[in-house]
Amino acid sequence: DPFSEVDSISGKVYRNIKNRRTLQFELNGKSFFLKSHKGVGWKEILKNIFQFKLPILGAQNEFNAIRKLEDLSVNTMTVCAFAKRGVNPANQESFIITKDLQNTISLEDLCKDWKTTPPTSKEKHNILKKVSLISKTIHSNGVNHRDYYICHLLLPKTDIEQLKHNNFKLFLIDLHRTQIRAKTPYRWQV
Repeated sequence: DPFSEVDSISGKVYRNIKNRRTLQFELNGKSFFLKSHKGVGWKEILKNIFQFKLPILGAQNEFNAIRKLEDLSVNTMTVCAFAKRGVNPANQESFIITKDLQNTISLEDLCKDWKTTPPTSKEKHNILKKVSLISKTIHSNGVNHRDYYICHLLLPKTDIEQLKHNNFKLFLIDLHRTQIRAKTPYRWQV
């Protein structure tokens, strides 16, 4: 049973709340991230509906978002495993395992020292250009992240020197709240 196997995985826990667990673990010398979801319950579902929000029931949302970003050629996580079971949305269980984006730095951490060690104007322009391109790509294709902060954009540390040449990658992560529709409403683009 894959769900029993997932429940037995241990590692560095990043989040462990009532119905969701996120952790980093190693297997055969490789690092992965696991997000496992247990049923959210009817109370949470109804609360979201009364707040005019779609409830996040599990890992399916993140799985769909990763697939959509892959279709749009936006760099993101690589799915290694995904499963979902249960028909009742309140009790549905799911998990997603992705490769760890090792040796990366978030744009938030990269920018922390800019007051004392500012980037060149070219590097700053190239970062803004890349973030703008990612934003334009996802928003013009019906995707909104709903937690879109620079801490969720990862730069490979090996690409730091490439910032001045605009030859670097950014990876968009933490997609569990992402919405996908035919058109992104203007409010979510802003």
